[in-house]
Amino acid sequence: MNGGARPGAGRKKKSTEEAQLTRRDKVLIVFTPDRWRECLEAMYVEIKNGNIKAFSAVAPYVMGAPPARLSLEHSGPNGGPIPVRHFDYAAALADATGGSDEDSAAPS
Repeated sequence: MNGGARPGAGRKKKSTEEAQLTRRDKVLIVFTPDRWRECLEAMYVEIKNGNIKAFSAVAPYVMGAPPARLSLEHSGPNGGPIPVRHFDYAAALADATGGSDEDSAAPS
């Protein structure tokens, strides 16, 4: 299949979005605050034992997600413009080859 409509592509139906929102309510019925605490304590024990996957599962909730940015911002020193320097490659090559920027292997 190289093109055309793909299963699951496109905007979700409103009913799908509503169903996804009600999942959280269902989870909160099962995972009471005491059960969440038990789970986090078990994850903490795993983290202390060196389980990196357990840490990576918990870290975003503990540390907070980084802010989403639509674009990267770049700036030079002290927030100013990025300095742009011109380098004359022909002159440097001429200096390195004894005054000529032509290929020294060419027949004379």
